[in-house]
Amino acid sequence: MQEKIHWITNLRGIACMMVVMIHSTSWYITHPHAITLMEWDIANLLNSASRVSVPLFFMISG
Repeated sequence: MQEKIHWITNLRGIACMMVVMIHSTSWYITHPHAITLMEWDIANLLNSASRVSVPLFFMISG
């Protein structure tokens, strides 16, 4: 049995949290009239920065 590579396991956990971030900020992105411009900017930044997580899962999984 091969030994686990711990930094890849940690990266998988970070990517998992980033997927949660995408889903939790999506409402704010799609309802800009319900929040302030600064809140929308922050949600958009977090959502956009987290988009790397799905391709990251594909690369980790092989």
